[in-house]
Amino acid sequence: MAGWDEDEGDPDDGSTLPWATRRSGQPPPAAAPDPAWLLLPLSQAEDLVSRLDARAGAASEAVREGLVARLALAEAAAWLTQAGLPTHPHDLGLRAAGLTGSWSAASDLHRLERAMPATWGGHGGEVGAVAAEHPVEQALALARLLTRLPV
Repeated sequence: MAGWDEDEGDPDDGSTLPWATRRSGQPPPAAAPDPAWLLLPLSQAEDLVSRLDARAGAASEAVREGLVARLALAEAAAWLTQAGLPTHPHDLGLRAAGLTGSWSAASDLHRLERAMPATWGGHGGEVGAVAAEHPVEQALALARLLTRLPV
C-alpha cells in the first residue's frame, strides 16, 4: 500500500534525491562558439584603439594632454557611476577645475542640478543625492593618477 505522497507504480523508493538523479550516457555536446562572433568585436576595438593611438601620436603635445585628461575623467566618472553615484565626465571635470563646490553640500541644499549640470540638469526635478564626498575625492585622485601615466 502506497502512502499519501507515493504512486503505486513509482519505482523510486524515496532514497534518491530528485536533484541528484543522473542520466545515463554522455551529456549532449556543447556547440562550439562561432569565432567570427567572438573575434569581430575584439578586432574592431583593436582597430579603433590603434587609429586613436596613431592620431594621438601625430597630434601636438597639448592635444595629447587634453585627450589623456578627457579619458582619465571618463574613467573616473565611470568608476563613480559603478560606485553608485551617476556622474557625467563633464561634471567631474568642472569639479576637478574647482568650478563647482561640494556635491554633498549642493545635494543637501537641493541644488545638485546646478553643481552637476551635465548629469542632473535636464531631468526635470528628478535628481539623485550625494551622501558623501569621499567617493568623489577618490575619483578625482584616480583621474589625477591616470593623467600622470606615461603615454
